[in-house]
Amino acid sequence: MNEKEFIQNWIVTIQSELKNFPDDFLENVETYFFSMPNKVLILGNQIFDNFEILTVNKDVFFQTDDFYSAKYILYANRKLPHEIKIPKNKIDLIQAVENYEKHLDSLFKRIRDDFIVSFPESQKLQLAFTEIINKLSLHRYRKEN
Repeated sequence: MNEKEFIQNWIVTIQSELKNFPDDFLENVETYFFSMPNKVLILGNQIFDNFEILTVNKDVFFQTDDFYSAKYILYANRKLPHEIKIPKNKIDLIQAVENYEKHLDSLFKRIRDDFIVSFPESQKLQLAFTEIINKLSLHRYRKEN
């Protein structure tokens, strides 16, 4: 197997194993519906502990002082829905985000470990990893200090 085949195999694997956020993380959770722009969203600047979520045209879609709420919206927007379910309880929202991030982290670790075993001499782990997550529109957000 070459690196290109490795990347393609992992794309197929992740597509079959990736849980749907937020729905797969909201078992027995009371929610409400939130309208989405059906556009690609990005995390904007953090200004005085406020987070902006922007469209790719740099229009402000949402602002919050809570990083978990920002991440929730960004993760839920992966497939560009018209609306998403948001937990009414803040603890449920945090738990959903943390569980999704654990799920992503476990997938990312498996990719890394498999690449190192498959290509021990290669220095292209980051390139392969980036290609996989970009093709699948996966992101892992971390708060900047």
